[in-house]
Amino acid sequence: MERKRFIPLGLIGRIVLPFVLVYGTWNPSGLSFYHWAIAPFFSGTPAIGPVKVLVALLLLGGWVVVIQATRRSLGLGGTILIAGIFGALVWLLIAKGGVFQPHSATAFSHLGLVALSPLLAIGMSWAIVRRKLTGEVEVATERG
Repeated sequence: MERKRFIPLGLIGRIVLPFVLVYGTWNPSGLSFYHWAIAPFFSGTPAIGPVKVLVALLLLGGWVVVIQATRRSLGLGGTILIAGIFGALVWLLIAKGGVFQPHSATAFSHLGLVALSPLLAIGMSWAIVRRKLTGEVEVATERG
C-alpha cells in the first residue's frame, strides 16, 4: 500500500471548509445562507430560485461530509471531549485571562461559531493524525 505524503494544502482545506460551512450557513453579521434564503420565508417574501437551491444543496452536501467524517473519526465520546475542551478554553479566556470580554449576543454567537469550526476541523483531520501517531489505518465499513 502506497503511503500518501503530507500536503499542507489538504490541512488548510480541512480547517477552512468547516469555517466556510459554519459561517456560510448562519452568522450574526446577517451575511449568510439563512439570512439570504430562509429568513425571507418568515417575513412573508419567499423567493426560491435555482441559485438558492444550488447553494442549499452545496451547503447540505458539505455538512454531510464534515459531520460524517467527524462522527467516524471521533465518535460521540470524542466529539463531546473536544467540545468540552473548547468550552473550557472559552471559559478560561473569559473568566481568568480577561482576554475576551463578550458584551453582546453577537460576540457570544461568534464565540460559538469559532468553537464549532475547529471542532469539525479536528473531526475531519483526526483519522490522519491518528494514523501518523500510531500507524493504524481507519477503514470505513458499510453497515446494513
